[in-house]
Amino acid sequence: VLLCFAAEVSEAQNLKTCYGKYGESPSFDDVGHYLKIFAVEGPATINNGALQVTPDSANIDLILYNKSGRVLLDRPFKIWDGDINSSSTKRVASFNTSF
Repeated sequence: VLLCFAAEVSEAQNLKTCYGKYGESPSFDDVGHYLKIFAVEGPATINNGALQVTPDSANIDLILYNKSGRVLLDRPFKIWDGDINSSSTKRVASFNTSF
């Protein structure tokens, strides 16, 4: 189960929250559904009910060194407000994942 949420604000009164829970229903076996949510960069895949960031090590014909991909949430969310180089930047979001 992958959980993530983010809050967006330009001011505290304008707090917007988004929440997503992935991996239970539909299952990760529904690859088409998850390809609409995640950006997958090879050799990562969504396969066998999982996000696979590295190739399947059960295949002895694969050369496995220097092989890694990425699986990213395919939508932006704002983590802070203001100039990122300023010490007075307000933190406006939190992010949590669990596997």
